Amino acid sequence: MFREGLKSIIAQNPQFEMAGEAGDGQTALQVLENLKPDVILMDISLPDSNGIELIREIRTILPAAQILIVSMHGRIDYITAAFQAGAMGYIVKDASSGKILQALDLVSRGNIFWTPP
Repeated sequence: MFREGLKSIIAQNPQFEMAGEAGDGQTALQVLENLKPDVILMDISLPDSNGIELIREIRTILPAAQILIVSMHGRIDYITAAFQAGAMGYIVKDASSGKILQALDLVSRGNIFWTPP
């Protein structure tokens, strides 16, 4: 359901196009290898893998891709770990659609973005 909401938010801005989606880490890696997106929105809580480790894997496969974490976890240790693993942005899931689009825009241009805990 949350992914459907994200797709709706992304559709509000013609600058972005939703290329694909996945519900778990293994599927995500397959989709990423096939589509090679410029920007990746992902959670760090995944049913089959550790999102922080997945960021590191993505960095080896697609080093130029910008990664924006969209997570329910707002604790500083999660945020720090995500940035150390290679994320460029971190936003909590209860952020407004405008804030999510702002984060997506900034991260897509290579800027760092996060919402303070």
